[in-house]
Order: sequence, then C-alpha cells, then structure tokens
Amino acid sequence: MMGFDREDLKELSRPQSWDKGLRYYQSDRVREVLLDGDKLIAEVSGNSYPFYEVELNIEDPYYHYCSCPYDWGGICKHIIAVGLTWLHSGEGITRADKKKAGIRERLEKLTEEMEREDFIDFLTDVSLKRQGIERELSDYVEEQGFNSADSRLKRLEILHQEALAIIEEFNHYGGGSELEADEFYESVHEMMNLLQEHDFPARQRQEIIEDFVDQHLAGNCSLIDAALELAFTAAETEVDWHRVIDLLQQSDDSYHQERIIQIYREELEDEERYLELRQQHLNTGHDYYDLVKFYDEKGEIGKAVETAQKGIEAGGWGVGQNISYLRDHYIENGDYERGLKFYLQEFRNSPTSEKFFQVLDYCRSEDIEEIENRMIEHLKERNSYTVLADIYDEREEYEKVLHLVKEKDIAPAEEDEILDEKFPREMIKIYKDNVQNHIDAKKRKSYRRGAEIALKIKNIYCQQLNERGKWDSYIQGILEEYPRHPALQEEFREICLE
Repeated sequence: MMGFDREDLKELSRPQSWDKGLRYYQSDRVREVLLDGDKLIAEVSGNSYPFYEVELNIEDPYYHYCSCPYDWGGICKHIIAVGLTWLHSGEGITRADKKKAGIRERLEKLTEEMEREDFIDFLTDVSLKRQGIERELSDYVEEQGFNSADSRLKRLEILHQEALAIIEEFNHYGGGSELEADEFYESVHEMMNLLQEHDFPARQRQEIIEDFVDQHLAGNCSLIDAALELAFTAAETEVDWHRVIDLLQQSDDSYHQERIIQIYREELEDEERYLELRQQHLNTGHDYYDLVKFYDEKGEIGKAVETAQKGIEAGGWGVGQNISYLRDHYIENGDYERGLKFYLQEFRNSPTSEKFFQVLDYCRSEDIEEIENRMIEHLKERNSYTVLADIYDEREEYEKVLHLVKEKDIAPAEEDEILDEKFPREMIKIYKDNVQNHIDAKKRKSYRRGAEIALKIKNIYCQQLNERGKWDSYIQGILEEYPRHPALQEEFREICLE
C-alpha cells in the first residue's frame, strides 16, 4: 500500500475504535504533530494518561506505533485520530527538518557568546534536572562516530551506573516497572557488546564483575540472570575468573556451584579442580552427563559408559542424555541387544512419534511386531494419546485418529484438515462442543478462540457439505443466545460474519 485514504484507515480499524478515533480527531485531541520523512510523530491526549505517543507511516499505515495499552485487534483510536489529521491537514503539518532549522537558529543566537566550559556547566545542570540527558548525549556521540577509546570508556561507565541503579532498586523492592526493566536489558546488551568488541582497563571490568555478581546474589528480582551473564562477559583473565568464583562461593545454591564447576572446566581449563568439584556434585542425571562428556572427549570411553549408567540410576533432569549416549555407544559398537534396550528406554523416558519409528527402523524384522505392541501399550499406560494420534496419522490410519479425538479429548492440529474432509459431520460435533467450552469460560480470549474454531465449522458446512443454511442457523443461534455478552458478540461477529 502506497499512501492511504479514509477508507484504508477505516479498514485497518475495528468499528468501535473508528468511532472513538473520529471523535478524538473532531475534538482536537491530536497535538504536537511533526512529519519526519515518511513518518508522522504526534501526541494524542488520553483519558487515563496525559497523552500517548503515536507514530504512523504516511506511505504505509500498516507500520504504526502507539504507547497506549490497546490490544483488541486493529489500530487504536489514537492512531486513527493522527491518520485523520494527516488526511485533512497534511500540507499544514510542520516538517521536522524545518522545525529543527528554526530551533538551531535560535540556539545559535543564544549560545554565540558561550565558552565550552559554560556550555558544559549548562549541560551538567540540565542533567541533574532531566534524567537520561547524559545517556542521550552519549547515544548521539556514538551515532555520529565520535567513538574514541575515551568515549567508549565513558559510555561504558554511564551504562554501568544506569543498569546498576535499576537492578539495585528492583532488588530492594522485589521488582519494578516494565519500562525500567527494558532500559536495564538495553543497557546490559550494549555493555556486553562493548566488552566483546573493545579492550577496557582491568579495573573497569573488575568493577562490573563485583557490582553485578553482588546484585545477582541478592536474588530478589527478575533481572539477576542478565546481571550474571554481564559479569561473565566482563571476565577475561584468570584473575577475573577467580574473582567470579570467590563471589559465587558466597552462595550454597547448586546453580552457583554448577557455574563454578563449568568455569574451572571451560574458562580456566583446570581439569584437576574440575574433576574434584564434579565428583563432589553428582546429584542429577545432568551432572553425570557433564562428566560423561568430559571422559568421552578425553577418550576414556570405559569411564564415560560407567558414568552414564550411574547417571540413569541417579534419575532427575538429564537422565535422557545418558540414555542417548549409551544407545549411540552400543549401536556404534554393533551390540544390537543393548542398542535396542537403550533405544526403548529412551522412548519410554520421553516418547514421540519420531522416536517410535526410529526404534522400528532399528529393529530386526522378527522383532518389529512385538516391539511395536510394547511401545503402543506404553503410550496408552502413560495416556500419551497425542503421540499415538501422530503415529496413526503418519500411517494414514485416520479412523483411529478420529477415535482418539472423540474419546480422549485431543485435537492434533496436523490432522484437522484431513479429518474434516474424511469425517465432516463427526468433526462438526467435536468443534461445536469445543466452541461451547470456550464460550463457557467467559473470557474475551476464550471467545476469540471459540470464534476461530467456529470458522472450521463454517468451512465444513459451506465448502464441503454445501449446507450454508445450517451454518447461518448455528452462528445466529450463538449470537441470539448471548445478547448480553458484548465481548462475545464482538469477537464472533468480527471473525465469523463477513
């Protein structure tokens, strides 16, 4: 779409939003409109907030943004109001470059007698009053290519202090605003890029390690994982990594002990210390598998196999990794019986249709029927009917899939279209029951999902069975049965009615 008119704007809107947006435009709620290239930038007065920030591309209105929380489909009333302002006053809207030129002219007159130190003093005072101005200036310096070692260091220091202030506040209160969290992640991401791409003094890196590992260990907000990854990025030398270890040793948490173990293995390459600590912390299958990989890489296959066996016995997270290792080991060594044993154990541990067929492909012909029956019985015992439906679908045994959908309350998405085609009336009944369940949930998202499922009923009635009247009767029946449910009416009318 190149440019847009009133009808284009209306097509992007829901009826309620269009009416409200039209009223907003007519009541002059749009203010501070600028045209910057192909993008309109505006502020629109709100009801629950002084104003919302809006951006709208005049060449393609599909590209838009509004800071309001609207999330009900289509564009919001604020974007509509700005779009209408452009359509009715396009030539009168101030161009950003023209406004910038005027501001520049006035600033040149105001500052023509100022010395550099006077200007720095002014910016210092402004920075005290307006939070973020220092970072904006740093961004500008970066964008303009004034990227010396000193400016990079200054940038890193600014980001360090801003991120640290946010996480300290979050840890103190147990959380904070989403906007501040986004600012924290942006700062951390930029710091990590700077640390990876440039050299910085050891003191600067060590301060980052100290501050952000401390905040990670405080552990009272959602930002702590990113803080630890930042500290790991800052660590370069053995001294850095030993300082990270010293700090993490303040915690008894198994997660921190695991990170220490991996530092010795991956960063410090201290195999002796790694083995000592790994042997002291063998709790879950994953711990054992970490040791399996170590022995395997060293070529100590006997120890790796023995350790994998112990990892299976230990159970817990990661047991499947040990099973897979033993499966591959025995298959590579031509041990059919043990290979099959661990293939089956892997399937039982985490069954999928892909693993089902892999086991059968591995089996000798005389074993296939027995092994297949054992795996299917295992799926039934575990109530893994979705996996069973996937297997039947792969074999094109659609009657069996339909039986599972009807009797076991599953709806495998892969089979829907085929089932609709082969068993239309049975699927209509299943879909109607599903729609009713979503209606009974009495939530807008559930209404929306119910309406989407109802479209499948429409497709069967209208395209396959040529029974348009039954569809019309069904959908009208829903709308008439729930006249006092406006959210339901909106979702079903918008999605189901042309």
